[in-house]
Amino acid sequence: MPIKIAWDDPAHTILLEIVSGVYTMQDYQVMIDEAARRLRLEDHVVHIISDFRNAGPTPSDALNGALYAEKHMAPNQGIVVFVGVNGLLQAFINVTQKAGLRTARHLYSTPTIEAAYQIIADKGADFDAGY
Repeated sequence: MPIKIAWDDPAHTILLEIVSGVYTMQDYQVMIDEAARRLRLEDHVVHIISDFRNAGPTPSDALNGALYAEKHMAPNQGIVVFVGVNGLLQAFINVTQKAGLRTARHLYSTPTIEAAYQIIADKGADFDAGY
């Protein structure tokens, strides 16, 4: 599968999703389901870094991915930072934010993984998952 999911730290406060190569919307939905399953096992806020720096083209039905995520997000999901997204995926992110989707309220994008950690450090310390 072109998407790998792993805990970034022993305390399970950051979940790292790594997308490599060509992926389908089905792959993305499996990632959403697995992330939500893992988050629901925790009793604290969990932030997510989705690394798209080595991802292939964005599936044409990417907006469906956002709608799927909206229906399946865990209640303790914190900040989500997309890293290295292409122009099309950034456009979809902008649309979801303008549409007011819950999953996009605390969604950020940045070109580097270091910046993703900084966003979480700056905005995540006092984060309240009560959407």
